[in-house]
Amino acid sequence: MKLDGEFTERVTLRDGTEVVIRSMRKEDGPALDDFFRSLPSEDRLYLGDDVMAPDFIARYLERGTSGNMIPVVAVCREDIVGNAALYRHKHGWTTHVG
Repeated sequence: MKLDGEFTERVTLRDGTEVVIRSMRKEDGPALDDFFRSLPSEDRLYLGDDVMAPDFIARYLERGTSGNMIPVVAVCREDIVGNAALYRHKHGWTTHVG
């Protein structure tokens, strides 16, 4: 799977639920905000960012276009049900290491 551009991967969970894992898009902002707000406050403590900060979504979406982060979302029906990001260094001798 190539991650340096737009991608989509359809998966079926054990219970038969279909989920689409795809690149995050700028228009995902409201749905991403809904997803983070749906998480229990205890779970949000383990996230590396304060996802409840008023400007978090805008900053996160902007970082997603910087090239140093490859953000993905998991979508079930029309709702974002998961989020992940791969961070990578674009300089130094380790840029070729997978």
